[in-house]
Amino acid sequence: MNTLTVTADKKNYIKQLHFNLWDSKKNNLHFLDIGILCKNENFNIEIKLPKAERLPALIDLTSKFKDNIPNAIFNASVDIEEKNKVKILKLENNERYCLSPIDTNKCINKDKLDISVEKLLDSKTNAPIAEWRYYRFRITNFDLSKAIVEVDSKSKSFESSFTACKVVDFRINDSKLLPVLEAQKIASSADKFEKIHFLYITDITEDIQLADVNYTSRFLEREIWNDYLDLDEQKLDMIAYHLRQKDTLSSNFLIKCNYTKTSIGHLIVYALIVIALALIANHLPTLLKEIFIFLKSIFVKG
Repeated sequence: MNTLTVTADKKNYIKQLHFNLWDSKKNNLHFLDIGILCKNENFNIEIKLPKAERLPALIDLTSKFKDNIPNAIFNASVDIEEKNKVKILKLENNERYCLSPIDTNKCINKDKLDISVEKLLDSKTNAPIAEWRYYRFRITNFDLSKAIVEVDSKSKSFESSFTACKVVDFRINDSKLLPVLEAQKIASSADKFEKIHFLYITDITEDIQLADVNYTSRFLEREIWNDYLDLDEQKLDMIAYHLRQKDTLSSNFLIKCNYTKTSIGHLIVYALIVIALALIANHLPTLLKEIFIFLKSIFVKG
């Protein structure tokens, strides 16, 4: 078990956190997208990855906000306008977010990310361009083993030979898993987030069995998400399981699901079993006839 931490040097300046954990074997997608909705003020954000063993590799995703992608990300109607060369997202509730790219080179600091937020002002009025800012970026080399455990069934049944269980355990600011001093620092300085959204995106063939909080699910439209993911073509449709928590300092999202194993070895075993059953079925009438004749001969002699 591991935890990711998100803190700011000013309390309650971060409004929402968005996490998209991509885990599609068929489409070879294994990474973490992070969205941060925060105040358009001067302050600093620190994101520490769970027991990171390597420097994070980052891609800024704000250039993807075009056409229908903002609608898909927020699952709502979003208009885009521009002011002082800054893109502004305008949502249905009239909230306006400055779309803010991050400097992917400057923000990496060993095993953590340091994002320096600088207040964006209107060049004419010197007033804030908008009340809120939105960052979105991808950690391309995020170690999914820190959040996902895959377990083969211990059952000896035929079905269990072709299925496996996956447990997704994604944690944010879980003090139980942190050193005492770090947990105390988070408790004294971390935001109480209005909302934390967690989406687990996987192949549509996976069946969810358990989620620790109420969830919704969304089918991802290929024509929209292929551009966001830089995919020429999806090999298999994907589904997103959406979990959320409100007014919290920390969150723990737990999902359990089953999926079918389709390795070459399993396919060969399956084919051999089918062939064996076919051979048995083909010779069964003759075998039963021979057994009947043998038993009849015994009883007649008796």
